[in-house]
Amino acid sequence: MGILMSAFVTRMKTYREKMNLTQEELAGRVGVRRETIVRLEKGRYNPSLKLAADISRELQAPIEAVFEFEGRNAGRNLCYIITADIHKENCGAETEIFGVCDNESDAGRIMEMVREKGYTPAVDRVEMNQLSDIRLR
Repeated sequence: MGILMSAFVTRMKTYREKMNLTQEELAGRVGVRRETIVRLEKGRYNPSLKLAADISRELQAPIEAVFEFEGRNAGRNLCYIITADIHKENCGAETEIFGVCDNESDAGRIMEMVREKGYTPAVDRVEMNQLSDIRLR
């Protein structure tokens, strides 16, 4: 779903090996297939914020140490989190993350995609070093 970052660097494999975890074990702990872990370790997949947080938690390392997003904001370490409230039957509204990116251009494209789905997007601009402070359900 997501738009790929300009440059995506991951240190997942290093941290995973320090924890003596196989790709299969890590995948099971965070609820994805082993192929997703392979793609993440090769920098070929841009994880959702929730998946990045789950992986960081399992690897017992700060999210910004495991994942590094470089691009047009390089040096500023900013990322944009695009969300929307989704109204579900019998549940009320639930906030869903639609994308995380490192520049306004990609944020604009993700927001347009959210609008096309009929939702009203919201965007938060966050410094990468603050991502580990974000609490997800």
